[in-house]
Amino acid sequence: MKNNRLIFIEGFTLIEMLINMLIVSTLTFSMIFVFFQIQVDMNLNEIKDNMVVYGNTILDDFELELSKSKRIIRTTQSSSNTSLELYYPNNEVKTKYYMSFEEGLWKNDEPLDTYSPFETLPDGRKRLRYRISEFSIKEPTLSLGDVFSFEANEARYASYEIILEINLYNKSEEIIDVLKFERRVFSPAKFIYNQGISNV
Repeated sequence: MKNNRLIFIEGFTLIEMLINMLIVSTLTFSMIFVFFQIQVDMNLNEIKDNMVVYGNTILDDFELELSKSKRIIRTTQSSSNTSLELYYPNNEVKTKYYMSFEEGLWKNDEPLDTYSPFETLPDGRKRLRYRISEFSIKEPTLSLGDVFSFEANEARYASYEIILEINLYNKSEEIIDVLKFERRVFSPAKFIYNQGISNV
């Protein structure tokens, strides 16, 4: 009598192999997308951190000079740049500031800090990463709850309000965030100067 033995070979079918490949491909593409997004977010956070440091650095310097100056004169003003001259007591040498939305803050014809809003791409094109969108300096005005007295007004007239805004852009050069800096600066030198004028 003849023995017939059936031999079964176990393995994956073609359909199972295709499903496994589809699952692995989907997971791989998902991980690539996640890593790409993490890199984009890290680059944006680095730019944001750099601009926070830049804004605080230039405003710290500007605030120090304003507190020592007795008078400020705006020599030029346009939609994208401002030139200022600060005068000091005892005929000290005046300080010149130039704020440009494209070039940043310059002090006495020298850039105050590194400001390079454009990134050069591998193909040679330039992409905007950030840009100053507003810079203004004015005397504070009365608001609800402010102390209203002669002495308070004298202190108010010897103060400045500085506003700086920097726009952050994505790779499509669309605004994704706006950094706002606001400072109030009291100038003792201006206070004394104003007292001298009022007493004349």
